[in-house]
Order: sequence, then structure tokens, then C-alpha cells
Amino acid sequence: MIIDSSKIRDKVNHHMAVVGKREFIDFREAVVASGELPEIDDFVVEGLVEIVSKSHKAFKDFSSADGEYKYNLVLSDGVDAEDIEVHVEAYLVSYCIYSILCSFANIPSTLTEKWLTKSNTSFSNLVYYAMNKKVPDETSKLNQTTGSCV
Repeated sequence: MIIDSSKIRDKVNHHMAVVGKREFIDFREAVVASGELPEIDDFVVEGLVEIVSKSHKAFKDFSSADGEYKYNLVLSDGVDAEDIEVHVEAYLVSYCIYSILCSFANIPSTLTEKWLTKSNTSFSNLVYYAMNKKVPDETSKLNQTTGSCV
């Protein structure tokens, strides 16, 4: 699956705009400018490292898909990839928002704790869905088994 940092940035900006309005942070500081994409990309890479290293081998690896801001995240064999991208993106967005909020000097700890909880919950959901395995179809199942190893 391809993960696009600019797509993640757009979702992060949407959430940060809401945070900027509702949580009393200066809106101009909350939204990530297009020139700050490398910073978001760094957070996306950190999040991908977390996914690959802590997903109980549900993901094999990730690599740069275009040398810029797109990454190819590789699922392990047998993992049901249907809709998993939604969970990967949700985790990466919450991880990026938490990381950005931690970079502010005067953020209330309740706000960072809220996004840490969201990030952890998103990761748990991702791992849960990544653990779904494909059930072999009828043609690939064993037939004429006798129950004997002899």
C-alpha cells in the first residue's frame, strides 16, 4: 500500500485547525504550512517505523515509493489488506498531531494526553485489523486427508 505524506499532512492540518479553534492555540501556529512538509514526513517515517517494528510482523517493511514523500508499506503474507489503509492513515495522523503538539512550549498536558490516547487507540485498532488472516478458499484446502501421518 502507498502512504502519501502530503495526504497525511492535509488530514493533520484539518485536525490542527480544529484544535487551533477549540483548544485556544494560535491558529497560525497550529496549521502546518506546505514548506513544513519535511517535518510531517519525518513524523510519518517515525510512525511507519513504529508500525513495522511493533505490529507483530503483520507488516514486513516500508520503503520510499518515489524518493520524496510517498512510502510503500508492505504487508506480510496472509494479512487481509482490505481497509487496512484507513487504519494506517488514522494512526499516522494521530501520531503526527501528537508529535506536533509536543513541540509547542505552552500546550496543556490534557491536550497532549488526549492525542497520545488517540494515537495509542489508533495503533491498537491497526494491529487488531492487521491480525486478520485470509481464509483459504475451497480450492486451496487439503482434500482426502486421512488424519494419519503414516
